[in-house]
Amino acid sequence: GPATADLGAYCIAALAPEERRATERALVATYARALDAELAAAGLDAAAAAPDACWRRYVDGGVAAWLALLPDLAPTLPPGEAQTIADRLAAFVDDHPGA
Repeated sequence: GPATADLGAYCIAALAPEERRATERALVATYARALDAELAAAGLDAAAAAPDACWRRYVDGGVAAWLALLPDLAPTLPPGEAQTIADRLAAFVDDHPGA
């Protein structure tokens, strides 16, 4: 669900692109497995936990979060931080065609 978008937003801001590239597939796969287990334990439809669905929410949600937040958040960040996030967001978009 939405937590996958939060994971995308976090990875964009917190990880250097090289670090993100090296870990993001495993992070999203781990999340998808945990979500699948939780949904199954609750007797709910596990379609939301499908790896492809989680990956799409990770990519689309992470980009959407920063596009919505960065303009308002930038003036409150320490000097250079908004540019760092913008650069990381640009790298993320470049790495994920269709984002």
